[in-house]
Amino acid sequence: MRRGPSTRPELGAGMLAALALMISAGPFAIDMYLPALPTLRDDFGATTVWAQLTLTTFMIGMAVGQLITGPLSDVTGRRPPLIVATILSVVCAVASALAPSVGVLVAVRAVMGLANGACVVLARSIVADLAEGRRAAQAYSLLMAMMGIAPVVAPLMGGLLVEPIGWRGLFWILAMIAAVQVTVAVLVIGESKPRIPGGGGGWGAFTTGVRTVASNRLFTAYTVSFAAAAGVLFGYIAAGPLVFIDHFGMSPRMYSIVFAVNSVALVTGSLVNSRLVRRFEPESVLRLAGCVVLCCGLILLCDALLVGGHLPVVLVVLFIALGHMPGIFGNATALGVSTVRSHAGLGSAVMGFCQFLVAGAVSPLVGLGGDPVVALGLVVTVSVGLSLCGTLVAGALSRMIIEEQR
Repeated sequence: MRRGPSTRPELGAGMLAALALMISAGPFAIDMYLPALPTLRDDFGATTVWAQLTLTTFMIGMAVGQLITGPLSDVTGRRPPLIVATILSVVCAVASALAPSVGVLVAVRAVMGLANGACVVLARSIVADLAEGRRAAQAYSLLMAMMGIAPVVAPLMGGLLVEPIGWRGLFWILAMIAAVQVTVAVLVIGESKPRIPGGGGGWGAFTTGVRTVASNRLFTAYTVSFAAAAGVLFGYIAAGPLVFIDHFGMSPRMYSIVFAVNSVALVTGSLVNSRLVRRFEPESVLRLAGCVVLCCGLILLCDALLVGGHLPVVLVVLFIALGHMPGIFGNATALGVSTVRSHAGLGSAVMGFCQFLVAGAVSPLVGLGGDPVVALGLVVTVSVGLSLCGTLVAGALSRMIIEEQR
């Protein structure tokens, strides 16, 4: 029997699948669309810069969308903005398919990014509303495993479909995915935000939330752990073509296979992390994952500096590192948001926004210098090193808080 909108849902397999759909639309809107960029550029007679701007504005929109919607949902509840965001995604996908010029497409993609960013932060906030501690860490890991399918399937779909249906056809497919999101948001996802006794809300609730989140040192430490680790993932995504195609001479098809295999590592790591947190504290798993990825970054960097990089070493090290990334992302998210659980929307928004800031910063860095393998090794090592520092600081603060409470 379907739950009504006023019934607080349970965080079961069905809810996790629904939330994974909300988050996966973003990767689909990016990865499925990548093979169509040259065709789009030629159809509009635009420059490569304008074609790339359709991606850049989308990413900026996702960052801003999280920052706006997260704190808003702490006041309004999660369900109303989620329904609005999914409907807006449908409208933007249709408008993109019908765009008369590249300038219009750039603007529409920015709004589409806002909508997708809203879906991401709301999905994270709903998990925080319904679970905490180990259960939350497990839920975030399972969510990552489900959404990890998108980076594997989306580029393959885009590559296969762009020729027969064109880039506009891809946006019609994205419109259909968004329509499914609307249906799921309306029929499956109930309101998860606990009602505040005596009402509450409005500008006062927002300013209180900002003060609470900004003054929480433990939340800040976990945010550093989460956001800095994003440099590993986005650095790998940005450097991948330079490392494997330009440096090692792989064909684009072989590179897509490597990308798919490493995406499987992310999914597998998410499933493993969901089991580990049943037996061990999320803090311990987070620390271990950070140490493993740091070792991988150092090996990658040393191999590149000393012998110019060996392809087998790079492949194995990246597979291991990416397989341990869910242990950082899932646990840092759960632990960070749990420290500001009464303002989970704002907390999730801040973490997501910082993640995209790091992503925007590291992407151009991997193109600096003459050796992309060295650049990738530096980005991975520095990023996970900062992440591990955040984790260790969070551990020290947690011990201080426990001692003060005794």
